[in-house]
This record gives sequence, structure tokens and C-alpha cells, in this order.
Amino acid sequence: MEACIIGCGAVGCLLAYYLHKATGEPVKAIVRRAEQAEALRREGARIEGVPQGLVRVDPHLPGEMPPGSCSHAIIATKAYDAPKAYQEASRVSRGWIIAAVNGFPRLPRDERLAWLVVEYGVARLGDNRFRFNGGRGLVLGAEGSPTLPYGLARLLEMGGARVRLVGDVRPYRWGKAAVNAGLNPVTAILGVENGFVLASEYAWSIASRAALEVAGVARGIGVALPYDPVEYLRSVAEATRGNTSSMLQDVLSCRRTEADEILGEVISTGRRVGASVGTLETLYFLVKSLEARRERECVKVRR
Repeated sequence: MEACIIGCGAVGCLLAYYLHKATGEPVKAIVRRAEQAEALRREGARIEGVPQGLVRVDPHLPGEMPPGSCSHAIIATKAYDAPKAYQEASRVSRGWIIAAVNGFPRLPRDERLAWLVVEYGVARLGDNRFRFNGGRGLVLGAEGSPTLPYGLARLLEMGGARVRLVGDVRPYRWGKAAVNAGLNPVTAILGVENGFVLASEYAWSIASRAALEVAGVARGIGVALPYDPVEYLRSVAEATRGNTSSMLQDVLSCRRTEADEILGEVISTGRRVGASVGTLETLYFLVKSLEARRERECVKVRR
């Protein structure tokens, strides 16, 4: 089995680590930038906090790999890049297409599509340097498909990952969405590490309300979360106290955030089913305003 990774950021390179540990072979990856491809080709990917954290990678730019080059393709891009990455994945994959992305990107209905919920924390330190921060593991499953990617689950386990294979992955996707909606926007708006959300009763109040609203939206479409959203939010914030959330990293780097996929899609669904989304709307408007302000500031700096 030769699975490939599309998008070799923090999550993508962590998954490449498990695949490399399982097979001992370089992991095929598709990346957008030639500079990152060269760094990965020359030095591999280095992950702190795991045994033998050097990952051998065989990087390619989009369109370079022949059709059907991979047994499976794992999409590990930003959520807003997932639809474009899906096109590349469907071209190179002979089997499953696995989406390991945040939030709710709009991907086509496809019997080959499964979802990987990453309940590990991993931070990006550079184009090919990352830091593993622990976590619960991986949850892998489809939404209504009669078959499951057993082979890929086994391969990730052989590489050292904790993998839970489930018949319906939707509760776990919504569970992670509750945590993302509570933690990421609050830390991005305040410019703080995750631990501040626990240290401040005011920040915690906002974050926990957001998590509860996500759970309410999920109930509105018939999805029950597999765990209490507030306690899960607390456990993630505790385990990642020193982390800078991905949304805050995006703001600081003048990149687009995943607010539309993490918050916007939940808000739209909540409005449709009549669920309360007031806190989520406020966070969404603030993050989008912050995104616009930072873009203006960064344009001035670049000039």
C-alpha cells in the first residue's frame, strides 16, 4: 500500500511520519510551493517530540504525479484548499480519498471519500520542521459508506498512531468542530496561547458557549456528540496550554483563516435548523474583521 499526502503542513507531515514508520519508504507528498518541495527533498521533515522524528518524503508539485500513482490519497491542507486538493486526490488515488481537514469544507459526494479526525496536536515551526504535542489519536471513518478503509487504518497503527475506525464519523467531526470553534477564534482574537482560555474566566465563558452552540447545531441535524463538548474543550486546552492555535498562526502570518469552514458553515446550518448561534456569529464577525485588518497592515509592511 502506497498512500500519499496532499499538503505537507503540520498535520500532513505527522501523518507522513506514521506512514514512513510503517513502511520504511519515503512518503509521496504533493505540495504547492517549490521551496517547500526542495526543503523536504533535501532534508526530509523533522518532527520534535516523537521517536526517530526524521521523515523521508518524496515531494511533488500539483500535476506532476501520474494518474493512479497512490493506493489512497490523504488531503491534509487548509480547509479552504480542500476542494482543489480533492481534484488532485481523485486524479492520483486508486482507492480511498481521506479528508484530514478542519471544519466543514464543501467536497463532492463520493463513495471513496472518508474523513480522518485528527485529535493530535502538532505545530508548524517551518517548511519542514514541526513539533508534536500529544493528544487522543485519530478517528477514521466514512459517512454512510458500506465499506471502510481498514488497510489504511492498519498502516497508521503500524506506524505508531492510535486509530479508531468508526462506521459513522460525523459525531467526531462535530465534536472536533466544537473544540475548534471554542478555542481557535478566541485565541486568534485575543492573540494568546491556548492556556489563556483556561486562565481567564471571561475567555473561558466565550469559548465554552461557542462549543455548546456547535453541539446544539449538531443535535438539530440529528448528530449526537460522542463526548461532552465543554469537558472535551477543557481537556484539549489543558493538553495544549503552550500552543499557538492554527488560527492565530494564520492571523500573525497574514494568511487567510479557516473561519468560514470552522464557524461559517456551522452558523449556516444552525440558522437552517433554528439553533442558537449568537456566540458563533460574534466570533465569526470578529475573526473576519481581524483578518481584514491584518491584511491591510501586512500590505503596508510589504510596500
